[in-house]
Amino acid sequence: MKTRTPLQARAWLKAHGIQQKEFAKSIGVPKHVVVDLLQGRTKGDRGDAHTAAIALGLKPAPDPADAPPVARTARRVGRTG
Repeated sequence: MKTRTPLQARAWLKAHGIQQKEFAKSIGVPKHVVVDLLQGRTKGDRGDAHTAAIALGLKPAPDPADAPPVARTARRVGRTG
């Protein structure tokens, strides 16, 4: 999928009759996150902003093959309490 600019994403929402708060609710993020992305105040690098940026088409979805390996936590063996 080709990425959109914030202006294009805003136009897409309007063309489909979707309010910003409805879109935010549908993807489970606060409204201000969507507003900030569409106004160019945040880039969507982490957390809710990253989730919303992908859903709006501002960023491509990450390739699962590029994910780092899951870190294993050390187990405590022989500890008595």
